[in-house]
Amino acid sequence: MAIDVDWEGVKSLVKWEPRNACVCCNVKFRIVNKCRCDICHFSPASSGRKSDINFFTTGFKPKVIFRQYGVPDAWGKCQLFYFMFHQELNNKYPMPRYIIDIFGNRINQADIQWVLHHINNHNWDDHIYNLLLCLRHEHIYFEKANSIFDKRILKLYRNI
Repeated sequence: MAIDVDWEGVKSLVKWEPRNACVCCNVKFRIVNKCRCDICHFSPASSGRKSDINFFTTGFKPKVIFRQYGVPDAWGKCQLFYFMFHQELNNKYPMPRYIIDIFGNRINQADIQWVLHHINNHNWDDHIYNLLLCLRHEHIYFEKANSIFDKRILKLYRNI
């Protein structure tokens, strides 16, 4: 099913200035610190309380105002930016008959489940260079690889 999105309309709702750029805004941090933009078109994806231990780990979603431009309610903030940056995908994830995963396994179309991984582990940073489309079962590998890399870098800096 094709999703028709008016990207120019969507872009009109997004702030691009570096200090308040929506693409890398941590909405939850701004809510807690009372420094949210006067007109913010994104909200926390969970309705959890600010005191909830998981409040900062869940994602963000575009508000209802994006519907007028064809953005589905099911999209999160990262999907919105991913499809904006990759308009050649026509607002849908690729669904080949099969795909070979990073472990060399053949995954049939019926079993393909895509997820967007934030390379720097900041789930609010939706820059084009920070979003990696991967299979759901590969995602934990990328999360773990980031963790191991971060620990190695920290160890290097401690030895300097």
